Amino acid sequence: MTRIFSIGVLVLWAQSAVAQSAPVPEQVDALLEAIRLRDTVEVMTEESLSYGQEIGDDILAGGGQSPVWVAQLQDIYDADRQYAVMRRVMARELGDRDLTPILEFYGDGVGAEAIALEIEARRALLDQAAEDAAIARLEEMRDDNDPRLDLVEQFVEANDLVELNVSGGLNAEFAFLSGFYTGSGAVAEIPESDILSEVWGREQEVRDSTSEWLAYYLLMAYHPLSDAELQAYIDYSETEAGRALNLALFAAFDVLFTQTSRELGFATGQMVVGEDI
Repeated sequence: MTRIFSIGVLVLWAQSAVAQSAPVPEQVDALLEAIRLRDTVEVMTEESLSYGQEIGDDILAGGGQSPVWVAQLQDIYDADRQYAVMRRVMARELGDRDLTPILEFYGDGVGAEAIALEIEARRALLDQAAEDAAIARLEEMRDDNDPRLDLVEQFVEANDLVELNVSGGLNAEFAFLSGFYTGSGAVAEIPESDILSEVWGREQEVRDSTSEWLAYYLLMAYHPLSDAELQAYIDYSETEAGRALNLALFAAFDVLFTQTSRELGFATGQMVVGEDI
């Protein structure tokens, strides 16, 4: 999950360091509770640990279940640590804004239900069978020209989800490769321009996979909502308050994913070199 191509790894790390030194207003904590950010981070942690184990299976002789590798993954993707990073960045991004309209929307009704459904669907997609079923359902709806697809597309556009996810995903890939070459000791041999070229060469692939994932994930998540309720969510997303929250969330995801991706790349590079010795 992610956003257009802005390789700003050093800037993002600097922003993260600044964010950690600033106090977090009580209203921001109330907002994070309302949108259940901690629950989202916990699901993201499971996703990330699974992804890290897949990398281990593909690259490391000991596989992704190696105790040393699993311990490194658990350090990188510690849920409390990830939540703390996002909390500080969101506090910085939201600044002195009055969060009352956002708290009111997510405190009850469509907002609260939508958040619960998003988390439930994301957790369900940890199971491959559930993901396969969601993809099959998407294809059926496309074959039937189901009008619900248009509503979901409106939601995606209202929140700029494709562009934000694509640029964030490319940032994360750049950070991973930079970390990998540093960890393996090959950073001096690989010009940054080559890393940029490699990452940018995957832009269309990332865009296509992101668009597809958003479609079947959101269809699955919002299935219990009526068209009127989903339209209300779209309308809210287009308000100033809705846009402010969306941008703050993606800024926090950018910092977090860049940080953890670089750490994962560095750890992978070190493990590969260690196995070659």
